[in-house]
Amino acid sequence: MKKGGQKRKGGAFEREIAKMLSMWWSNGKQDDIFWLTSGSGARATNRRRTAGLATYGQSGDITATHPSGMVLTDNVHIELKRGYNKDTPYDIVDKPNATAQEYEKWFDQIFEDMSTDGTKWFWLITRRDKRKPIIHIPSGFLHILIPHTGNREFMDSSAISIVDKWEYTDEGSVYILSTQLDSFLNWVDPELLKSVLGCKND
Repeated sequence: MKKGGQKRKGGAFEREIAKMLSMWWSNGKQDDIFWLTSGSGARATNRRRTAGLATYGQSGDITATHPSGMVLTDNVHIELKRGYNKDTPYDIVDKPNATAQEYEKWFDQIFEDMSTDGTKWFWLITRRDKRKPIIHIPSGFLHILIPHTGNREFMDSSAISIVDKWEYTDEGSVYILSTQLDSFLNWVDPELLKSVLGCKND
C-alpha cells in the first residue's frame, strides 16, 4: 500500500478509537469526550526534542476534548498504531540479535514521552489489517484496579505477559500485558476507573 493510503487508514483508525473510548467513558452517551491530538502528538514531540518543553494535553495520539475525560489523559498516555502486519510484541522476546524491534521502538518512545508529560501509565492500542484492535498496558495499571474489583479473571485468562525490560516506575521493571481492546473495555468499569484515577491525582 502506498504511504498516503496507509496514512488515511491510520487516521480513520485513530478517529474510530477516539469515538469508541468516548462512548465507553460516557456509558454510551457521548462520542466526543476524546479526540486526536495535534498532528498525532507531533507538536508535543517537536517541543520536547527541540526545547525540552512539555505541551499540555498534546502528547500521544488521544487527548480529552471534554473536561470529564481529563482524568484519563492526565494519567494515561495513549498511543495508537495501525498496520505493521508483520510485527508482534513477541518479536521482542525471540529476536535473534540486538536490532531494535518495532514494538521495542514504540515502547521506548512511549516511556520517553511519559517522562515529559508526567503520565504514570500508558495504553498502546494497535490494529493489524483484518484483525481486532489490541491494547498493550503495563501490568501495574491492572494492579490498581484489582483491589477494587477483586477480579483476576481478566489477567488470568485474557492477557499475555511480555518482557520486563523497561524500568520506568518507582516500583521497578514493568511487565507489558496485551489483550483484545473490546475485552479490556468490557472488563473495566469506566466509573470505577474514574474514581481510582481521581484518587491518584489527589
